[in-house]
Amino acid sequence: RKLSHASYSSIAPRLDVHTVLFYKYVPDVLEKRQPFRKSHMLHAAKAKEAGKFVMGGAFEPASEGAMLVFKGDCSDFVEQFAKDDPYVKNGVVISYSVKRYNAVEIEGPEAYKD
Repeated sequence: RKLSHASYSSIAPRLDVHTVLFYKYVPDVLEKRQPFRKSHMLHAAKAKEAGKFVMGGAFEPASEGAMLVFKGDCSDFVEQFAKDDPYVKNGVVISYSVKRYNAVEIEGPEAYKD
């Protein structure tokens, strides 16, 4: 059953908005990223220091891509982050997408019993 935003909010009272960055990597990402890894991590650390970066990492296997999570509805910030990322600038990332993510904190089972 598809829920409207209003009914969704009444079931799950806590909603945290995040912005998610998805990366698609080159097939040989583990080798290709090596020269740029430290600068990529520094780039993320600066975003964390600015209060935006929450967490990120590659999928398993790494050739499947990566996901980076940023605090709040900040698609403009995330777009610029991607454009400035050494992985993007140096061809480790072949494409990316930015999406809004509504994270819901689930209560204990008692909160959902009739």
